[in-house]
Amino acid sequence: MKDNSIDREAIAENIQRTVRQTALRKVRAMIEDLQARDRRQDLLQKCLLVLMPIVLLAGIALFAWQRAEQYRRDRILEEQSACETRLYPEYLAEYRAYLKRANPASTEQELDNTLRVREPHVLKQVLAECRKRRAG
Repeated sequence: MKDNSIDREAIAENIQRTVRQTALRKVRAMIEDLQARDRRQDLLQKCLLVLMPIVLLAGIALFAWQRAEQYRRDRILEEQSACETRLYPEYLAEYRAYLKRANPASTEQELDNTLRVREPHVLKQVLAECRKRRAG
């Protein structure tokens, strides 16, 4: 009987050890999972800490570049407009004088009608002259 009780005790002790080992393995697995999550989270935080300033600086640089480009375009348009505003009346007056010399018998109304029809061509000449002045 003693052998039977020793066997039972040994079996019970073996079962208890197996249960403890299984529980320890599960706890270790849970701890490893938590540590792996923490490592991933730490890595993500480090990446964000590195990337956020880079993205911020890139955004600031892009904004500054766009503002500079807009300023440059505005300056070109202002120069173009100033050139057109200054040259257009001169070219129109020259063309009117040319028409008057070419047709001395023309009335003022005929000259005005001819100018109205030829105005787009005069404007093209003014634009071409302004572009040439800006490029040269």
